[in-house]
Amino acid sequence: MVGEKYLTFLEIVLPTFLLDVLVDIRQGILFQHDGAPTLYANSVVINWPKTLVRNGLGEEVLSLGHQSHQINSPLITSFMGSEGAMKRLVYETSVDSDVDLIARVSVATGKVRGLFGIIQNVR
Repeated sequence: MVGEKYLTFLEIVLPTFLLDVLVDIRQGILFQHDGAPTLYANSVVINWPKTLVRNGLGEEVLSLGHQSHQINSPLITSFMGSEGAMKRLVYETSVDSDVDLIARVSVATGKVRGLFGIIQNVR
C-alpha cells in the first residue's frame, strides 16, 4: 500500500467504519501504526492528525500514562494486543486490490470487536 492509498483509507474508509460509534467513545480511540514506510509518507504525516481530529477521534496530543505523545507517535496503541490478531486476519494471504483490503479490514474488525468484551471482563 502506498501513502496516498493509506491516506484515502484514513480520510474516507475509516470514518464510515466508525459511523455507529458514539462520539464520546470515538474520542477515546487511539490508533497505533507499525512504522511501515506507508505511514511515514509526507501526505499521511501531514494530514493524519487533522483527519483523526476532524472525524472526532482523539486529540491532537494524547496522553498515555504519564507521558504525552503526538497523535502520530508509534508509541500510541489502540487495540492493546488485538492489533496482532487484526494484522493476521487482514494479511493471511496477499492483498490483491484496494477493494480486497477494505473488505478484509471490515471482516477483521467484526471479528476483533468481540475481543474487547473479553478484555473488559478481565479488568
